[in-house]
Amino acid sequence: MRAYRTQPTTQVRRTRFSRRKRPASQCARSTPASVTATRSLDTPKRFIQTPEIWRDDLDRWLNARDGNKKLIQALLNGRHDARANKVRMCRTVIDHQGDRTDVNTWSCSERFCLKCSRRRIIQRTTDVAEAFTMLHGTHSPDRYRWMLVTLTINDERVDGSWKDPRPKARALRSEMTRILNMRWWKKNVKGVYAKIEAPFTYKSGARKGRSNVHAHMLVIADVRNQEMRDWLKSNYRLASVIDVRRFRFAGEKSVFEITKGIASYLAKEWDYLNVHQLKSLIEAFTRLRSSSATGVVRKALALVKDRRQEQTGKEVPAPPPKPEVENDLPEGRYDKGGILVAAMNGSVIAAWILRLIAWEAVYGHSYRAQTGVERSPP
Repeated sequence: MRAYRTQPTTQVRRTRFSRRKRPASQCARSTPASVTATRSLDTPKRFIQTPEIWRDDLDRWLNARDGNKKLIQALLNGRHDARANKVRMCRTVIDHQGDRTDVNTWSCSERFCLKCSRRRIIQRTTDVAEAFTMLHGTHSPDRYRWMLVTLTINDERVDGSWKDPRPKARALRSEMTRILNMRWWKKNVKGVYAKIEAPFTYKSGARKGRSNVHAHMLVIADVRNQEMRDWLKSNYRLASVIDVRRFRFAGEKSVFEITKGIASYLAKEWDYLNVHQLKSLIEAFTRLRSSSATGVVRKALALVKDRRQEQTGKEVPAPPPKPEVENDLPEGRYDKGGILVAAMNGSVIAAWILRLIAWEAVYGHSYRAQTGVERSPP
């Protein structure tokens, strides 16, 4: 692997998922969505090549590289040696030798890997947005109440330290299961998409370092917001403060609040955590389901995933052709960061390799399965 030095960033750069501080929902500023399908976050922007996107990708790649070092240390401290080794092997290697260029990508599929989790967040956001676009036609907000429900935790009602997410996450998962199975809920709620989050409070103050475990639920119901709020206050046992507000669906941006990472806090993922906090977070969500869907939402998500699998099986494009230009990239082995630096320095071959990496992430496995082309050895 080659190491490349980049100039320090002098300003905060907005990435695809960066956003300013705002309320838990964009409902007050959103407009109703049309019935047309939302544009996927994977395409076409994945294949757009501009220096600004390369610079953002390089910042993101450097952040993921440094963050995964902390993740490996946290996994080793928790004696998850096998998982740590998988994260260590998660990388993209480009072997560029003359007229031959091989791209090898290994994904660890670790839940907290910054490289793999970002792809899952993009796909989850796209799926949920397409599902609610579909529900906009079958369960219109003119007929049903669409609301965003936030369930918090009072630390005094859960055993354990207020800094430890483990007892809180399991208590919240158990309480959500109980609520969703109650007779009143099944009678009045048509569908739910729920997501548990566990960021740590990082701002200075008396509660700095507190594990802020909470859940967001997108609910389609037959009852008014006030009735939902009163019922939850009477039946939810982990806190007395329940936030219920109107939700107006406006595409992917409006559902990111419930599809982002487990430890996301505004534009941060978990780079603000120390190794001990990350270790406790890993242990809290080991064998714990962080998201779930019920009713009409679950059926809509199943339809979206079936359609995606059908399209993936049919539409498998060939890899992007190599440009007929002089080889302007020195021979050797590169990581993605090195290729990004070369592309920003004007290399046409490096820009083509970036498109090849993007193609490999989306279509590589399906293409090899159809054509019988085997992956090059590491």
